[in-house]
Order: sequence, then C-alpha cells, then structure tokens
Amino acid sequence: MTTTLNTIVKGVLILTSVLLLVSLILEGFIFNTTQKLAMAAIFALATSLYAEIKDNQTSVKKRS
Repeated sequence: MTTTLNTIVKGVLILTSVLLLVSLILEGFIFNTTQKLAMAAIFALATSLYAEIKDNQTSVKKRS
C-alpha cells in the first residue's frame, strides 16, 4: 500500500472504532446489524494493516 492509502485506512479504522464505541454506549451490547458491520470493518481494516506490516518486515529482511 502507498503511504496515502495506508493513512486513509488508518483514518477509516479510527472513525469506525469511534462509531462502534458510540453505538455500544448509546444502545448497549445488543450487537445489532450496525454494530456487527462496524466490527467486521474494523477486523478487515486491521487485518490489511497487519498484512502490510508483515510484508514490509519481510522485504526488509530480504534486503539485509
């Protein structure tokens, strides 16, 4: 991922996390559709960032 895309993903991840926290505070731990979608989005974004970090670490090790 490019630096710009990486920054956008982090921003969306933070925004989605805040949305989930607000939803949990206001509605409780009902786990309605909105909360489930927010959790799935957080998982997908975090997984893509984790894969990017691992890919960068592998690239650095190969160069050394």
